[in-house]
Amino acid sequence: MNPGRFTTAIETTRGRSKGSANLLPSRVLRHLCFIACLLLVGTQPASAQGFWRVSEVPSLVIGALDGPESAVLDNVRGAVQLPGGLIAIADGGSREIRVYGPQGQFLTKFGAPGEGPREFEGIEWIDTCGGPSVYVYDFSRFRLSKWTADGELIDGFQVASSTPGMPPFQVACGPERALAVVDWPDIRSGVSGLGPYRLPSRVSMADSTGRITRTVGTFLGTERYRYRTNDGPRFLGRTTTVRVGHGGVVYVGTADTYEIQAVMPDGSRATFGRDEQRSPITSEMREEWITEYLRGVSPERRPAMRRTLSTPNLLPDSLPAYAGFLVDRSGFIWVEPTVAPGIQSELVVQWSVFDAGGRAVALVPLPASFQPTDIGDDYLLGVVRDRLGVERVHRHALARGEPDGVPPRR
Repeated sequence: MNPGRFTTAIETTRGRSKGSANLLPSRVLRHLCFIACLLLVGTQPASAQGFWRVSEVPSLVIGALDGPESAVLDNVRGAVQLPGGLIAIADGGSREIRVYGPQGQFLTKFGAPGEGPREFEGIEWIDTCGGPSVYVYDFSRFRLSKWTADGELIDGFQVASSTPGMPPFQVACGPERALAVVDWPDIRSGVSGLGPYRLPSRVSMADSTGRITRTVGTFLGTERYRYRTNDGPRFLGRTTTVRVGHGGVVYVGTADTYEIQAVMPDGSRATFGRDEQRSPITSEMREEWITEYLRGVSPERRPAMRRTLSTPNLLPDSLPAYAGFLVDRSGFIWVEPTVAPGIQSELVVQWSVFDAGGRAVALVPLPASFQPTDIGDDYLLGVVRDRLGVERVHRHALARGEPDGVPPRR
């Protein structure tokens, strides 16, 4: 899940997906159950949402302000838990994967900057893709590599897009090594002049060798802004999220409304979510956002940058309906709320959880500074960045509750 914390070759996007095992007896039954459950969405009372709790104190912390190289994290691209409680962290600064023991002790590392088979030019994400191995996507080379926990390179290949001659815009990994590929929008044919725009993007599925196997559909892509000299994601704009669930189901959300589409392998579609209005961006929010942005700008450039950031249509009129979502290892969809400018990282925000049938099952309070990257049956693993910019990986215990107001089992 920071649509601005995952980098593509040109810009920042959100793109993470977590694998999980399929427990349903057959594909046909799974699809029938999915559709049946979606018919009930919107009829579930608030009391049907279970109590899911996350431990206030993390059970594991990896990362420090200073110390040995293995203890200092820089530009973390994700973290996953492996069999035996091992933790694999993708460190974007050093462009290497670091592996730690169940108690957080450093064990080994692999990868380095470069163009070789064991090297990375740019790490976008790390995942398990539903298995025991480590998968790493290199956004600069459009290459997905597979590794053992001790750093043995098993496989590596480029991921194709469905547009000849163009690389993928985004790649997401799901259970059974299923890959969802988002194409670049056709900017040349659909944009004129300066300012915000949003174009359709094609979503496809690829096999375990990176070859396109089928088209999922065409959806509105991430909101962008064209400047005089460049082009990139629109500040506070809507980001399109694509994730892969059990049985090849693809979840797509454009954040225009609080809805997510589920596309089945046979092409049938269903929609779930909630009836919520997008929050307007007030003048106070704009000023708060500009002030925060300027903190990272050198003092001599701040006056000119403030004038640029005050452009009337630079920011949208309202916040995205949500920031993005993840699919956990059990197939639940975790929707991240949009945090308004000015919200302090110490505050708690409510994540919404839906089951694979689209039924709202829980609200989970998480610190605004905590970005989950891997959610298992009884844990959340994620990244925290403090006010000094120090990054740490935290693991919290997760107690999943039952519907109808039954507290979680201890």
